[in-house]
Amino acid sequence: MLAHFILLRTKTIENFTQLPCDADLSLLSLPPLPDKLDKQFKNRTRFYGSFDQNNKLTGKGILEFPNGNRYDGEFKNGKRAGCGRYSYLQKDSPYEYYIGQYVNDQPDGLGRLRWKNGDEYRGNFKDSKCEGDGIFQSGSGSSKSGVWQKGDLLKHKNISCNEE
Repeated sequence: MLAHFILLRTKTIENFTQLPCDADLSLLSLPPLPDKLDKQFKNRTRFYGSFDQNNKLTGKGILEFPNGNRYDGEFKNGKRAGCGRYSYLQKDSPYEYYIGQYVNDQPDGLGRLRWKNGDEYRGNFKDSKCEGDGIFQSGSGSSKSGVWQKGDLLKHKNISCNEE
């Protein structure tokens, strides 16, 4: 297991071109919402998908949030887990989408975060923040790689993946 982690980490440090959730082509574009709504929560979040025997979200599904944002992906024990795409559809968000791994309902693992201006971060996430090795590529094509901590590239303080 440790050797697999080291191999995965070494491969990822090189270029982050192929991330685990990128292989799921269904995450690259948003499909239309299903006709059948399976549940609407008190906060007006809508869910399309299936439930386990304890009435918790499970398998693949879609969450549509009241602010217009949307999550398409995997669920386990009622939370986002596995691969998923979070689309920032509200107009005032600087982000376009996050595609990557989820743990305990938040981005955690390998993923890509894309801004509406074409900038993109590819690499490691922890607790919804860019954390660990990663590459930031601007919409103009220049890139900076290195170690990120709490959303900021350590050697380049002016590069951040935190919302401004």
